[in-house]
Amino acid sequence: MKGRILGTLFALPFFGVGVWMAWSIGNIFHDSLRMQSWQPVAASLTSAGYTTSRGEDSDTWEAYAEYSYRFDGQAWVGYRVAIDSGSDNIGDYHRDMGNRLSGAMARGETITVWVNPADYRESIIDRDIRWAIVGFKSVFVLLFGGVGLGLLIAVWRAPKEKDSSLPHYKDAPWLLNDKWQTESIRSSSKASMWSAWLFAAVWNLISAFLPFMVYREVVNKENYVALAGLLFPLVGIGLLVWAIRRTLEWRRFGPTPVSLDPFPGSIGGHVGGTIETRLPYDASNRFFLTLTNIHSYMSGSGDDRSRRENALWQREVVAHTESGPQGTRIVFRIDVPEGQRESDAEQQGDDYNLWRLNLRAELPGTDLDRDFEIPVYSTAKESRYLSQRSLTAAHSDGSAAFDNAVRDIVRVSFDGVKKHLRRLRRPVRDRGAVHDVPIAGCALGGQHDYIDSPMARHPDTREADAAERLLSVREGHQQSNANRRQARHVLRGTSDRQARERNPAR
Repeated sequence: MKGRILGTLFALPFFGVGVWMAWSIGNIFHDSLRMQSWQPVAASLTSAGYTTSRGEDSDTWEAYAEYSYRFDGQAWVGYRVAIDSGSDNIGDYHRDMGNRLSGAMARGETITVWVNPADYRESIIDRDIRWAIVGFKSVFVLLFGGVGLGLLIAVWRAPKEKDSSLPHYKDAPWLLNDKWQTESIRSSSKASMWSAWLFAAVWNLISAFLPFMVYREVVNKENYVALAGLLFPLVGIGLLVWAIRRTLEWRRFGPTPVSLDPFPGSIGGHVGGTIETRLPYDASNRFFLTLTNIHSYMSGSGDDRSRRENALWQREVVAHTESGPQGTRIVFRIDVPEGQRESDAEQQGDDYNLWRLNLRAELPGTDLDRDFEIPVYSTAKESRYLSQRSLTAAHSDGSAAFDNAVRDIVRVSFDGVKKHLRRLRRPVRDRGAVHDVPIAGCALGGQHDYIDSPMARHPDTREADAAERLLSVREGHQQSNANRRQARHVLRGTSDRQARERNPAR
């Protein structure tokens, strides 16, 4: 309850700003609507112009006027110029209006004002809506009001904290996480899609007025340095493209939950399961799954604090695919050795451990890329429901993928392969330690090895991918020995041929 109260107190100021701006916009529309029935009357100006309020960063202006008019045989005095009151620098409205009114007064001209027939004391010069000011205030409604409302909903819809000391949770600690109540685990793709749209909306709302400000600076003041401000709207367009791509990915593949077998995933046993997708089945599609044990921690101090992730263990497999009720069914199983860290169900605080399963595939059109945070504990359980036929097929798919990787690598030049090998073997250090991470292999007992770099995925090129798989095969695996000798033979021949081309005399 204490957390909800603190969260509410934090969210209320944001929500309050949004409500205040929404009320202001509502008043503008209300006044404009009721003024449509007011009657036009000629008026004489006694004073007019605009005032300037100078601030540290910018100036604001406000048009003013005093005018007299007669209505129903009586004389009245009015002061209202526009629907919205107060000074601002949204465009040149106030300066233009002040100059127009002062010019009319200097020439002795009358102006038209609008008078309320129900109350002669109410009058106005301009009863039109200033859409620029409405748009400006709408930014605060959506930005502050949206953030405040979202925080309030998140705070009050959050599940109640569970008592981890209860015997039920001691035997099954993963049940402390509301997302881990059953073997069906959803990916973070939908949340990522909405986050992308939220971030893009906030960015574009903040930068929406920059093009107009840049135009005024360049045209009126010839300040061409202001053109750099156009970078922010361009970034906003890029964020919208990113959000659209996330949406297309979500609509194409659907929720794609993973159904774990065993549940939870097992250290000293298996992490396996099936994933149903909407993608029409095509036997030529390759789906790669990467299972990573991650230590997440806060680094730095003060404003430089940031969350970092360090991979403690990682393995990649090629999954088996078959036709499913929705489209393509993905079947996988990964052997997890003993000694790994368990998942922290309550992923809170500065330091916790998690297991992430990544599913990816390069497909025509939109690629598939999903992350699942799954429970993995030291239960030493094995898969019970995955058919042996599927597992055998997955092993065959993995072996074929490795053979293709070897064939890919021998097609590139010797110097190119040497460069990739050097880059992949360079150790990546974290807090002074070098971690050995198994990052590649084939499904269900295929090839595995260790490369000295945590979370070090090489750029996605065929040569780098092939080099990575070539390195990932241990010398002791008989299945890969023939391929390794073939690769060395071809590479040696390529090297000799290049040497002869560089030194024809030899």
